[in-house]
Amino acid sequence: MNRPVRIRFSDIGEHRHGDLFIRWLVPYFHATGVPWEFSDPPDVLFVGFNGVDYRRYDCPRVILSGENVHPNFDEFDFALGNDLLNDSRYLRVPFGHRNFPRLDVLTAKPKPGDIARDRTQFCNFVYSNPHPRERIRMFRLLSRYRKVDSFGPVLNNMPFEPHTGERFAPDWPEVKRQLQARYKFTIAFESESWPGYVTEKICDAMEAGSVPIYWGSPCIADDFNTRSFINCHDYPSFEKVVERIVAIDQDESLYLRMLGEPWFRDNRVPDQFAPERLQSFLRDIFLRCREILPVARQPEALARASGMPSPGETIRQRYGPWQRWYRQRRYVRWPARVNQVRRAMRGIRQGDWSRIRDRLSKRFGRQAD
Repeated sequence: MNRPVRIRFSDIGEHRHGDLFIRWLVPYFHATGVPWEFSDPPDVLFVGFNGVDYRRYDCPRVILSGENVHPNFDEFDFALGNDLLNDSRYLRVPFGHRNFPRLDVLTAKPKPGDIARDRTQFCNFVYSNPHPRERIRMFRLLSRYRKVDSFGPVLNNMPFEPHTGERFAPDWPEVKRQLQARYKFTIAFESESWPGYVTEKICDAMEAGSVPIYWGSPCIADDFNTRSFINCHDYPSFEKVVERIVAIDQDESLYLRMLGEPWFRDNRVPDQFAPERLQSFLRDIFLRCREILPVARQPEALARASGMPSPGETIRQRYGPWQRWYRQRRYVRWPARVNQVRRAMRGIRQGDWSRIRDRLSKRFGRQAD
């Protein structure tokens, strides 16, 4: 009997990549009948995005990167990510990974009238990262026309709902979809613009039936039908994007026509996102893991990789300490504090002192009278 394939996870952290790996690996092992086990030392190490502990292992490494970080094949033997690469060691797995490969749910789009009937509010904005400037600017521009409801920590102007802004809560995807299902539009901006870099933001809005206002990958038309949403890359400026949003919001026929378009071209999930491609890539990894010489044992790769930052460090280096402090304070702490004061004052006017008592008890470590 063949020895089971030994696997291990590393640097998973709060990003829950371990759950994704399990969701993909278990069906593969069940379908192929290949025995497997969690063990140390592993035959294959699956790496998340939250540290450098993977450098302790010299077995084949597989990284799953959900951010706009290009795979470093001097440190990893295989990679899954957002980049548009033509490499046998790489598989593009976009849409925040949790939507892959369950994109077929987007092909069952309800009738335009049924969607429009439930969209009673204008636009929502739910983010916890204050650094990307483009989505902050779109929020400001669109808010000049009508109020944009911000439920997350950034530019918060609405009461926090359960788990809103808690990106890694177990029920966060469902809570977010329920929230967005009340809105005609959703600001679905990526943190950066890069070809192929597409996260769950556009998919979550589509699944909720809210028209995405998208900015991110310039080649998003390769993945989705751009007539079904507002693609900022089709316009010369954000001001022109806002003009288009205003026109659609004020013309019911335009809005219904956009809702009538399928999310995918010909309402068919592109072949590049078929589950079979993921299964084939995993099979290739496990077939080659005992045959290849891992990069962790290659002197040339080790020399090139020495001194290179981890993927998480690469992201953090894009914003200096002062910029991180300023944007966190301006777009997260101050709006959230203003919202807290408003809710407290509203409670006092209504004779409800529970918020004040809770705040004092947290402040002084005792139950306030």
